[in-house]
Amino acid sequence: MSSPIKISNTSGDYTITCADGTGTFKVNAANILFNGNVTQIANSITTADFITVAANNTGSINNMGLLAQANTTSYAGFRFSTTSNTWQISSRVNSDGSAIDPYQTLAAGNVNAAGSNTQIQFNELGVFGATSNFTFDYANNRLT
Repeated sequence: MSSPIKISNTSGDYTITCADGTGTFKVNAANILFNGNVTQIANSITTADFITVAANNTGSINNMGLLAQANTTSYAGFRFSTTSNTWQISSRVNSDGSAIDPYQTLAAGNVNAAGSNTQIQFNELGVFGATSNFTFDYANNRLT
């Protein structure tokens, strides 16, 4: 027989403790809906590792995403902006996802090669650069 589950209410928060914190809390459901923030403080195992954010949204949501807690006061954010229709990331955000360091858009799609065929690519002020004076001869395996 499993240990009883203790549910307590402290200042409006509910805490579920199984077997004095050593038990397993298992939910068998097709869908679990949360209204509000969910904080995980230990590892968990799921069989369908996909989180849907704002699935039943009928309001106006501009940003939705996930936070990774680095320590007790520091978070990183990963979000989808419906305004710019892009995925964005920030290494420092508040616990509500608002940016401390600005969110940066993640690059997507194809990147075109710089220069012509056989030209070596290099970093030119943060973008791909190339020159006809620096090429690779594939047939003879040498730089020219």
